[in-house]
Amino acid sequence: MNFNKITLAALMALLLAACSDENKSLGSMGGAEEETAYVLNGRIGDVIPMMLRAKESGAVSGQALIALEGSIVVVFELDSVTLAKTGRSFTDSLKNKDGRFSFEDVSLQSPYVLIENQRSFDSLSCPTCRQRADWDSVYATENNVIYMEVARAIVDLRKIKEISVNSLTNKKVPLWLKYVAEGMDAATASDKAESEILESYGVYESLGAFEEGGDENSDLPFLQEMVGDLQPYSAFKVHMDLHEFYKSLLFISPKLIAKRGGAVERLYRNAEKMNNYRVGYYAKEHGFGRCAEAREGEMQSIEDYYGAPITIVCRSGKWTLGFKKMDYTKGTMTDPRDGTVYKTVTYDANGVSQTWMAENLNFADTSLIADSALKANLPGHSLCKVYDPWCKLYGRYYSWIGAMGIGEKDFRVYAVEPNGDTLFLEQQCYDAQIKECPSEDMVCANEQYRIQQHCDTLYTWSRKIPGDYDSVMDCVEEKMLKCDDHDDECLKSVKETCQSMYGGRYLPGPDWSYGYVEYMADKNKDDYQGVCPDGWRIPTADDWKKLLQIMGDAYGVDSLESGVVLYDDEATGFGMEKVVEEIFVEEETGWMSISSSWWIQFIVADAPIYSLTFYGKNAGMPLNMLGVGVGPETTFFTPVDNFYSAFVRCIKK
Repeated sequence: MNFNKITLAALMALLLAACSDENKSLGSMGGAEEETAYVLNGRIGDVIPMMLRAKESGAVSGQALIALEGSIVVVFELDSVTLAKTGRSFTDSLKNKDGRFSFEDVSLQSPYVLIENQRSFDSLSCPTCRQRADWDSVYATENNVIYMEVARAIVDLRKIKEISVNSLTNKKVPLWLKYVAEGMDAATASDKAESEILESYGVYESLGAFEEGGDENSDLPFLQEMVGDLQPYSAFKVHMDLHEFYKSLLFISPKLIAKRGGAVERLYRNAEKMNNYRVGYYAKEHGFGRCAEAREGEMQSIEDYYGAPITIVCRSGKWTLGFKKMDYTKGTMTDPRDGTVYKTVTYDANGVSQTWMAENLNFADTSLIADSALKANLPGHSLCKVYDPWCKLYGRYYSWIGAMGIGEKDFRVYAVEPNGDTLFLEQQCYDAQIKECPSEDMVCANEQYRIQQHCDTLYTWSRKIPGDYDSVMDCVEEKMLKCDDHDDECLKSVKETCQSMYGGRYLPGPDWSYGYVEYMADKNKDDYQGVCPDGWRIPTADDWKKLLQIMGDAYGVDSLESGVVLYDDEATGFGMEKVVEEIFVEEETGWMSISSSWWIQFIVADAPIYSLTFYGKNAGMPLNMLGVGVGPETTFFTPVDNFYSAFVRCIKK
């Protein structure tokens, strides 16, 4: 929230009413026995950590405590035992928007002071102020409404050198005074007040003194952000930021963030930490209690902004997004063909043992290998995609025949017509489908167009029959007379009806099949090496189903609904990652635009299945979030085209 206008006259009026006649300015302060001189340096306002945020969710901020230039700062001396005001005070005003204040050589008999910053906002510059109910005072002028609040902090000047007056100190002051009034000494009361506030946000360890402003590595700014975000009219923002984090940032490649540079990586780490504090808060609100050592691996569910369930887990003393850790063994292997080292993971459960690469394969250089089939058939049938030009983040995409080491002429493409005749696709037409021309090569493009015209009726895709535009318009004009002027549904129905009667349409093309089944008839798909290194092979659909059965048994869900746990490397060791297709980060503000997807495909050795696909099925992040599909792409899928490529996860023979 951005407040710009300050009613300084109103501030001064309240200040004079609040201060007794005994209050003295800094210049008129007298001396006393056993007085100690202190220098008070500090800042008014919350320190909000910079982090990656979606601009849509960050556009409405919470009620962070912000510094107001020109507002009044008052320092009250407190009794060192009772923390009651002694009657001595000193005043100054904030000279800048940074909220910095400084009192030089203040002589005090007690090391305890109460610092107050009186602040006002008016309804013209702050239209949402009326939604808050916790103002210290509210009064009306002729054309405006003035909202007053006082930011407070009690400080032990012996311990705190750089003072911070913030949302947390504001909450601490009344509790601190309460516990001192009940008989606690000031230090014990301070610790108890902080502990109570932290626990109300699901934090169970000390984060340091709330008034301490000199620790750059402190996590207190994350709690200050929480306090502001959880105001009644902005609490939705905590939900929204949690939703944006798991939708955009969770389970993406750490290497992608690292390659953007140290500044972006720090923003990401801050967003990750902020997310953990939000999860901890919601765990507290749901009554899950503290994540103690005895509860390690316990899973619970909270809701995102849209009410969809999100799975959280007790991990290393904190509640976090993710799943419990199952039994697995991690290792590594080296591909002797190019020296690439891959992580591996082994599962032994219910009599089934599998060892998988825990990374997607990235092999393309066939120049030094002895496998003649792979050397001849892999080139041109793999690629890297956006934001990963060397396939270092996600591994390499392979067409099915590229991963299998099958030549383009090792099979035939055919269609069976309704009368039972088999129609084989002519080689030149097949070549026309798979051949790509450089954008600047017009000779190639013209030749390609000529071949496509010749082979038009043989293509997998359908042929378009042009419509009669005049007939469509005549039809619309005639039928729309029956519709009321503002009946949009009727007008829409008329247009659709006329378009279906006279508009363009597609004739169905032949249903082409690929002769891979015949090619694979004498091959052992359960021991098919393909592009994998020696000792490893292309997995089958059954291999994946066995893996998912292991996951389903470990997490108590149906095997075909257990795929989401493979994204949590800590939980399963499998290391599946969401592919980022687009990323934009504005470093100065932390605004981000990241397009990532739960949808991911893997090559399988089965013919004619070709690939296995994970896709988003249920909202949120429940255990049954993902669905699994096996089979070729519908409509235009061809195992030859790199456009329909997929990752390879090799499995050990």
